[in-house]
Amino acid sequence: MAKKIILCVLFVSAFYPIMSQQKSDDAASKENDIFQDKQSAYTRSLTRIIAELEKSIEIRLKDLEAKHDQLVVLRPELKNKQTIVTEDIPYVIDEGYESNLYKYISFVFEEGGKVKEIRLGSKKKRIHYEYAYENKTMIFVPPRVIDTKIVLERADRIETTVLNHISYDNQIRALRYIEASLRSSIYRMDVMMVLYKETKDRRNLYQISI
Repeated sequence: MAKKIILCVLFVSAFYPIMSQQKSDDAASKENDIFQDKQSAYTRSLTRIIAELEKSIEIRLKDLEAKHDQLVVLRPELKNKQTIVTEDIPYVIDEGYESNLYKYISFVFEEGGKVKEIRLGSKKKRIHYEYAYENKTMIFVPPRVIDTKIVLERADRIETTVLNHISYDNQIRALRYIEASLRSSIYRMDVMMVLYKETKDRRNLYQISI
């Protein structure tokens, strides 16, 4: 019995460091894996840029909600959801293959006009090999843009991560893309309203031209 206890103690002693290391590796994989020195000037400059981008995105969101309130007066069918196509290329050569590409940004709105969810996505598919596709999606649920979910989907696998778990450099790239997409969406909403007014004015002009 004593021998069994000794063997158990030796077994645990031998494998405990490995198990502890594995747990710490798993925990580390859930954090930013590049910059360990939080006090370095370079790291502080990156975190400052990230904070500024977060504030800018918060402002863009308010601007977008205000613009959407104006748009739904003319287009009430867009009250709860709106999708803006940013790219739609039916034919492109990608890595030597004939493919098509579709990019979009979609908004889901709550009652009162607040943004509930934003999805920025791209869909790429080979024309002659339909099983060869790649979908990328960033899912942002306000107000915490840093918790944006990132999904890469292919025929053979799905990869998921969170913006806060990638390097600071890549966080900045993603936040800049989100901020630019929001600015572009506000501009496109403006264009939609102008086009709607022009179409309505031409129709009304025809109606009164007796």
